[in-house]
Amino acid sequence: MAKLSTIAMFICFLIFQFSPAQDLLAPETLNGVNIAPAIEFYGQRVSRVASPFKVYNWMPMESFGDKESDWAKNYTLKFWQLYGTKNDRDFYGAGLYGAADPVITYHYGGADWRLTEISVPSNLKVLEMDYQPVPPPNVQSILNTFGCPLKLNEFFKYSGQVLPASCHQFVRKIFQDILQVDVIAYYYKTEHFDCVKNQASTRAFLMLRNQWMEPGTIRHFTAKSQHSRADRILFQTLFLRLFSPGAERTVITNSESLQLTQRPLLWADLEGAPVASNVKEWLQQNRFACNNPKPYQ
Repeated sequence: MAKLSTIAMFICFLIFQFSPAQDLLAPETLNGVNIAPAIEFYGQRVSRVASPFKVYNWMPMESFGDKESDWAKNYTLKFWQLYGTKNDRDFYGAGLYGAADPVITYHYGGADWRLTEISVPSNLKVLEMDYQPVPPPNVQSILNTFGCPLKLNEFFKYSGQVLPASCHQFVRKIFQDILQVDVIAYYYKTEHFDCVKNQASTRAFLMLRNQWMEPGTIRHFTAKSQHSRADRILFQTLFLRLFSPGAERTVITNSESLQLTQRPLLWADLEGAPVASNVKEWLQQNRFACNNPKPYQ
């Protein structure tokens, strides 16, 4: 019996030593500092997408390279690849951005543009930037240890280039490795949602992870695109409406586009097509217009 008891104790020791539960404790420390309070605090800032929604990105064609299908996934990787390095172009650093308004950021595309539609699926993790609660004292102490600011958005502003390396390590550990945030959300303007009652509801997004980007979640449009005619008519109608929101129009014409925007129609084959009849409905149903509840809570 004593021999069996000894063997049993040895087996229990091995199970305890190599149990996955032990590994779960490891992420709670960083450089010998217990960061569990920070994990809990920032974890409460992360929401899950409950209802899928679409966002839109405009870029010049020269930014895309040869493999269109892989572009979005590869571009998303830029955020963490370049985090902590000098970045003067984008507010939250390099990476794939998307706005809820499909035409507001058209100027980023230039003359030779590509419009990318990103379908954000359910269950992704969203970190909201515009809600800035003051961390409790125990979390503030952790932030001070790593040289990090108190405001959440300053972790990411301009890719965190002004922060010390110790804070970069903290941010990566919390948000990339442990919380595994998929998307950053922040306030961004919109100019044609005339039914918006609460401008603070409008949002833009920065993608941090690409594992969810499967076929069907990304669509590209260029000036040569012939697919998705109904969607292109909607985008073109919204584009004209952006420059002349109160105008009454029944058809899409190149002459009006040149007059209003100083550029030809986004798609030449839409000349003479009836304007989209579902603009009002689309505006009212947009997830980030008309004071609608956000699709993540």
